[in-house]
Amino acid sequence: MKPKFCEFITLAWVASPLIALFWGLPSQAQNCNYFLGKAVGGQNVFVNLCSIERINNRSVNFTYSLENERISSQANCTAWSWTTFPEQAVNYPQSQATEDLMKVVCTAPSFTPGTSIAVVFDPPSNVRNRPNGEVLCTVREFRAIQLQAGMTSGREWYPTNACGTPGFIHRSQIRFN
Repeated sequence: MKPKFCEFITLAWVASPLIALFWGLPSQAQNCNYFLGKAVGGQNVFVNLCSIERINNRSVNFTYSLENERISSQANCTAWSWTTFPEQAVNYPQSQATEDLMKVVCTAPSFTPGTSIAVVFDPPSNVRNRPNGEVLCTVREFRAIQLQAGMTSGREWYPTNACGTPGFIHRSQIRFN
């Protein structure tokens, strides 16, 4: 299962950077949890970027956390709500963190091994045809994008198809964890 694989990578990285290096994993931690802020009740809100699984344009399965409680959910991107499982409670954003949760989940592609999902956190952000090259498009909203080559330490530019065509985005414009 995709989330288990991603959790394994995270545990391997935390347990021993040498193991990650030996296995050829990215030298930067493959931390799937992205911090979104505080919920109305004051809890920290994280979304597990590696758990995102797009079912169709409307429905997206994902896992998020309130503090240390992991919650399996499905977003309804049309109704701007999410349902938690197994309770089947329907939720609507009530804080900036849960509003951003919906933005990330509803704009993200499904997680694919060998790629990473990053968040364009402070738009506008340019995607270029090559590092420092011509601007292909500008991401004008807070949203998730897929990085084609995953995350590696020391890299300044990351390949992405955020414009619908291959391009590059600078590391200062995105957050992965």
